[in-house]
Amino acid sequence: MKTYVKRLSAVILLLIIAAVPYIDDAAKAAEQKNTLQKELEHILDEEPALKGASAGVSVRSAKTGEVLFSSREDMRLRPASLMKLLTASAALSVLGEDYTFKTEVRADGAVKGKQLRGNLYLRGKGDPTLLASDFEKMAKQVKARGIHVIKGDLVGDDSWYDDTRYSVDLPWSDEGQYYGAQVSALTASPNEDYDTGTVIAEISPAKQPGKKPRISISPHTDIVCVKNEVKTVASDEKKDLTVEREHGGNVITIKGTIPAGSAQAREWAAVWDPSSYALDLWKQALTKQGITVKGKIRTGRMPHRTQLVTSRTSMPLSE
Repeated sequence: MKTYVKRLSAVILLLIIAAVPYIDDAAKAAEQKNTLQKELEHILDEEPALKGASAGVSVRSAKTGEVLFSSREDMRLRPASLMKLLTASAALSVLGEDYTFKTEVRADGAVKGKQLRGNLYLRGKGDPTLLASDFEKMAKQVKARGIHVIKGDLVGDDSWYDDTRYSVDLPWSDEGQYYGAQVSALTASPNEDYDTGTVIAEISPAKQPGKKPRISISPHTDIVCVKNEVKTVASDEKKDLTVEREHGGNVITIKGTIPAGSAQAREWAAVWDPSSYALDLWKQALTKQGITVKGKIRTGRMPHRTQLVTSRTSMPLSE
């Protein structure tokens, strides 16, 4: 009996010793959870930037799914720019940080006597970094291949993506805003902020109050028409500008006031049909190089049998 008790005591002692790391781990986890709760509660209660704002928070363990902290987690709020984190994470996971977007220029005919006897295709594969200057570089490369006249059509191919241009939950009022621009495999950006499918309206005040300011679109594109309903006001008055774009078209109306003597204002607007926008910049770049298009300017699918004329590769996805 004494021997049995001794052995049982030894086993219990071993179990207690073995359990100590798990007890320590559990205690550490509980302490970390309490610390997290206190820090987040302090932010929600004391952060000046959140005064008057509504915030819903839910923090879960990536391993177990356990709720580590929650506060008004069922409140209906727009995720807004937080979705960028999920989109970027998914893209990096699926495509990899070294992934690049390629834009191709291809032809379906032979080049004879500086004439392309067929169509010239611009095939987009989702590059969000295409600028007007990139179209110009590709146009120079087309000319270097001996093409001065395109006997067929100039075709933009955006079929790498589907034809769904908006997410189903996009408010109609966001359609004309830079953050609500349409999605397309063939698109362009106005500058190195890479707000795809948008143009920048540059508004310069008149010298005298009461007169209309000058408005220009960058990059210049013939698919956009601007209605100037802005008024130049006295220099001590406020700048107050709004930009609206009609649904289904590219008439951009700019309203409001801009003070005389103030700096040039810049406002972004999303275009309707970014594929046609990119194609218009491409046509301009070819014209600048003295390349004539005899056929139509249109969007459409590229045939299977074509020859590569030139291409452009974006920076890696990680950048």
